[in-house]
Amino acid sequence: MTKVVDEVEHLVRERDVRLILFQDDDFLAGGTEAKAWAKGVASEIVRRGLEQEMRWKIACRSDEIKTDLLASLVAAGLCHVYMGVEGGDEASLASLNKHVKPDVHLRAGAILRELDISFDFGFMLLEPWSTLQTARNNMEFLRTFTEDGWAVAGFCRTLPYVGTPIEKRLREEGRLNGSSLEAEYRFLDPRVDLLWDFCLMAFEGRNFGKHAPWNVLRGLLFDTHLDMPGRRRDLDRDAATRTLVRSSNGVMLDVLESALDLIESEEATSLEYPELVNLARFARTEDQTIRRQLTAMAQATECACEMLFR
Repeated sequence: MTKVVDEVEHLVRERDVRLILFQDDDFLAGGTEAKAWAKGVASEIVRRGLEQEMRWKIACRSDEIKTDLLASLVAAGLCHVYMGVEGGDEASLASLNKHVKPDVHLRAGAILRELDISFDFGFMLLEPWSTLQTARNNMEFLRTFTEDGWAVAGFCRTLPYVGTPIEKRLREEGRLNGSSLEAEYRFLDPRVDLLWDFCLMAFEGRNFGKHAPWNVLRGLLFDTHLDMPGRRRDLDRDAATRTLVRSSNGVMLDVLESALDLIESEEATSLEYPELVNLARFARTEDQTIRRQLTAMAQATECACEMLFR
């Protein structure tokens, strides 16, 4: 613990670093002992006065987020948390071998908001055993989780990484095509395949890539919420960013819900169905509007968004 804070102090006082990422997929993993260690690190940071000079960020599981624990880390300069939420439907979470329920994620988000910490999260709308109902449940969870603009809604689908239980199960089911490193699968219900193809048509530009609005908005939220020594938070800019995020989240989820309705009713049976095409065109048009607003915001003020992705 002391050696860790020694390194933090060296970075801050010898190399003038002001933002530190603890590169650990689960900073709080390991039960009671790990949480005591984390509190010890925070106490030592405060003892040395380092919280007056820098801020730091971590990643952890949502079921590890407790008010008393996180409050001690915030007092030591914690400013941002990444959570691997992954899903908001109980069946999907079970398929992914996640031993949590959706309400755990919601409680974690509420705690982070109460402590005034920015956060973002990973999310998979679809996994290999998804149904239209699990997709709808995930969509509704995303709406609840992000409707205030505190975090950016985005999603992908589960990839069958080599050597994982999911890859093994899909191979046993005879559902993987292609080489091990580039294996693909189709869903059990062709309508879910259509839904995913629609998502790519409508949201690929928004949700995927370094310069996609989903990624840029994440960075902007982090930047506008950041309140650190020598760089106070601009409340008006923070509020404007959340308004932009709410708008982007709302458009994506409204379009996704409309597409789900069309596909579930079997009114739409292919990507060429006119209403699906119009929905995708609307989503892409709104995405371009968000991009223009992001460009205007970036030009109006110096932005530290890139710190989130280093």
